[in-house]
Amino acid sequence: MMNLEINEAPPRSGLESYLHVLHALMLRDMRTRFGASIWGYGVVVLWPCVHVFALISIYTFQKIPAPLGDNRALFFATGAVPVLVFQYISREVMKSVMMNRPLTYYPQVKLFDLVFSRILVEIVTGFLALLVVTSVLLVIGTNPV
Repeated sequence: MMNLEINEAPPRSGLESYLHVLHALMLRDMRTRFGASIWGYGVVVLWPCVHVFALISIYTFQKIPAPLGDNRALFFATGAVPVLVFQYISREVMKSVMMNRPLTYYPQVKLFDLVFSRILVEIVTGFLALLVVTSVLLVIGTNPV
């Protein structure tokens, strides 16, 4: 009779399992919300940028001075981007709790995991939006520092 050796994967530590669950939740979140392409995620990153530059355009075409300081672009970039990112994070986290509650039926997934994974995705998205706004400000000659 032949002896078959079965190679089993080594058992995962608790932290490794938790990071695996977070990774899976983040990937699922990004796939279901942004589609399977990078363009869907790019649109979400550009939303705060579009809001900021729409405000700048309105104030420029109406010839309304910046409420504080003399640079409209700098005023809105430093004021609107943090507020928009905070609003997006809070709204999307609350939506994740409602939309992904059935995932908590799996014993590995807790409600905190849903919230934490969505927060991580939204923080990265907000940081990328901040980088885009800062880059555009540098290109147009405004020093964001």
